[in-house]
Amino acid sequence: MSQTKMIRNRIFFYFVLVAPLNIVGQTHLENDEFTFRGKIIGQSNGFVFLKYINKTGKKVLCSSKIKNGTFYFQGKIIEPTRAIFKGSSKSLADDDPNLTDFYLEPGNMTANAEKNHFKEIKITGSKSQKEYELFEKRVSAISNNSDSLYEKISDISYQFIVTNPDSYVSAYLVSLYKSRWPLDSIRFLYNQLSSIIQKSLDGKDIAETIKVIDDNLPGKIAKPFSTIDINGKFISLTNFKSRYVLLDFWASWCIPCRQGTSHLIELFKKYHGNGLDIIGISDDDD
Repeated sequence: MSQTKMIRNRIFFYFVLVAPLNIVGQTHLENDEFTFRGKIIGQSNGFVFLKYINKTGKKVLCSSKIKNGTFYFQGKIIEPTRAIFKGSSKSLADDDPNLTDFYLEPGNMTANAEKNHFKEIKITGSKSQKEYELFEKRVSAISNNSDSLYEKISDISYQFIVTNPDSYVSAYLVSLYKSRWPLDSIRFLYNQLSSIIQKSLDGKDIAETIKVIDDNLPGKIAKPFSTIDINGKFISLTNFKSRYVLLDFWASWCIPCRQGTSHLIELFKKYHGNGLDIIGISDDDD
């Protein structure tokens, strides 16, 4: 898979229309409650799973038993939030045909999905999801053979943020590009967001990122840290004074990160004797 295609698949899922599910007797909810129910074509039993950030800010993974091809979830969230909807597979890979993500929102939401085609799910009841689908539509119009695919997606993202300052999708996109776009651009886009969106989880994350980048610009002293390494040994950055230290932030789901490992090993073997050390920090969890 090419790097540009990988980037596109990593960031975006594509949505197409399928027949809507008719739901009767919608539940009356509080402002922070949601219901998410629907039908799965081609699967009458088993389980489906929903992963999201709940009202207390914790990541939760819920399951729903499929009964006659239907499922049902209910919970509490503080704001529209991206959620993962998946089948029984343990995989969280983007190319899993029974996995997709969408915007979970307080209120009654419905969905239609087909087994092995979860990325073609049709969801109703979420304003943020509609905005995200609009964004996706603009992205999907780009030719897969474009030599500047990443740049074009980046431009579409930038324009969406500027023209939709009240959208949770905009905050998500700024957060998505916070380590790719220049600090001045991130700061400008954050200031364009409405006060409500700035106070969202993604908005707070952006603000924190701006502060961290300001505190860690080139030329500033790296922040000290201590932790336990993969072998159970205590490690502290202060122990590496007078040496050159490369901090490599990576994750197992990041294909380019894994591909770069062999190069880092070569660098370590070549320059370790001259004072180079490499500390790899995994971002697979918190």
